[in-house]
Amino acid sequence: MTKSVSNPGQTIQLAPRLSVEAVEEGAILAPRSNADGPIPVLTTDAGSGEVLMIA
Repeated sequence: MTKSVSNPGQTIQLAPRLSVEAVEEGAILAPRSNADGPIPVLTTDAGSGEVLMIA
């Protein structure tokens, strides 16, 4: 099942999350989402703990 995320002026089709390997190593966009849309992600440096990205 394909999900869509809409922003003003554009709609992005999200692929289904079929496996962990497909999400982490594949070339598809399949972010985790719920009924409200994509779930925010926080990325940190493994050594320092510094926040690198919030998306």
